[in-house]
Amino acid sequence: MSPQREILAAELKKEPLLGACIGLGWQGRPSRPPGEAENVPGSQEPVGTVGVSGVFHTTRTLMKKLLTTLAVATLALSPLSAHQPEPPEDKALLASAINDFGMRLYSEIATGEDNACISPVSVSMALLMALMGAEGETADELSRVLGLGKAGSSWQPDRVQQALAGLMADLTASKGRAELNIVNDMWGQQGYGFLQAYRQRLLDAGSQLHELDFAKNPEQARQTINDYIKKQTQGRIEDLLPRDSITSIVRQVLTNAVYFKARWDNVFSQAGTIARPFTLPSGKQVKVPTMHQLGGFSYAENEQLQVLRMGYEGSSYEMVLVLPRPGQGLDVARAALQPGALKTWMDRTKYREVQVALPKFEFRSSYGRMVQALQRMGLTLAFDVAG
Repeated sequence: MSPQREILAAELKKEPLLGACIGLGWQGRPSRPPGEAENVPGSQEPVGTVGVSGVFHTTRTLMKKLLTTLAVATLALSPLSAHQPEPPEDKALLASAINDFGMRLYSEIATGEDNACISPVSVSMALLMALMGAEGETADELSRVLGLGKAGSSWQPDRVQQALAGLMADLTASKGRAELNIVNDMWGQQGYGFLQAYRQRLLDAGSQLHELDFAKNPEQARQTINDYIKKQTQGRIEDLLPRDSITSIVRQVLTNAVYFKARWDNVFSQAGTIARPFTLPSGKQVKVPTMHQLGGFSYAENEQLQVLRMGYEGSSYEMVLVLPRPGQGLDVARAALQPGALKTWMDRTKYREVQVALPKFEFRSSYGRMVQALQRMGLTLAFDVAG
C-alpha cells in the first residue's frame, strides 16, 4: 500500500462543516485494486440522512412570466455523484450543466462567514420544471443561467422533459442499497387554466401538478405543501414554508424534495468516535465528536489542498470532501469547486490507504436571498413582476 495519508474531512467554518452539496456528476469511482477488502472492520454505522427542498412562489402562469419570490431550505449534506456508463448526449449535457450551475450558484451563496449548504440539484430541477413551461426571452434566459446554451430554442420544452426524465431514471437505477427519493412537484391555483401540454410534460418527467386554492385558503395550501414535503423527506423537513410565506396572490409553487440515506463503503467504528479539536477561521478551537478510521479510499493532494472520495455501500454514489491544508483559507477550497476544477481533482485521485477523521454534523440552512443570487447569475426576466 501507499504511505498513509491523513485528512481531517471538514471545512474551517464557524461550526464543523462547510457543505458544497453538488450533485449529478458522471464521474465514477475508481475500482478497488485486486485483493483489497471492501470494508474496514467496524459497526455498520449509517452516514445519516439528507432532505432538500426548493420552492418558488409565483403569481402568474409559467406560459408567461415565472417567478416572483424564492426560498430554499436544506438539511445536511447530499451525495456528490452517480455514475452511469456512456449516457446519451442530452443526459450527459444536462448532468454537466447542473454541476456547473451548482458551482456557480455556490460561488454566489458562499460569500460570508456563515456555513453554506446548498443542493444545486433541487434548484436546477425546479428551474427545469419552469423551463418546460416557458417561452421567448424568459426561456432563453433560463437556458443560459442553467448552462444549456445561449439560445433557449436549442432546448425546447419536450427536449428538456426527455433529458430530465432520463436523468431521473438513471439516478434511481444507480441507488443500489441506498435509500433515495427525489420528487419534483408544481402546485397551481385551482382553475388557473394550466395548459394540458405542460401538465403532460411534468408527468412525463416524473413530476406532478397539484391544484390548491391559494386565493381563498393560502394558509391551508401552505400546510398541505409542508405536510407533503415532510412525508417525502421522512420527517426531516417539517416546516419548509414558514407562516405568512404563502399569500392570496400566489398562483404557483415549485418544489423539489430529496431524501437520501446510505451506509459508507468503509464504515466507521463507534468506538473510534472521540472528541477532537476543530479550528475555526478565527483560530479558536472547539471540541467536535469526530469519527476515525484507517481504510482504502480514492485520494489526491497538493501543497494547498486535500481531496477525498468516500463511497456509499452498494451504490454508485459518493461524497467528495475538499479540505484546505493548515494555513490555507477557504478560497483554496472554493477554487476547487469551480466548473471543471473539481472533475480535474477527481480524475487525479488514486486508491490508497488514508487515515480519515470526519466530524459528525447536522446541517440546516435556508436562503432568503436566493432570488438575488439567481438575478446576479442573469435570471432577471423571470422575477420581473411588472412584465
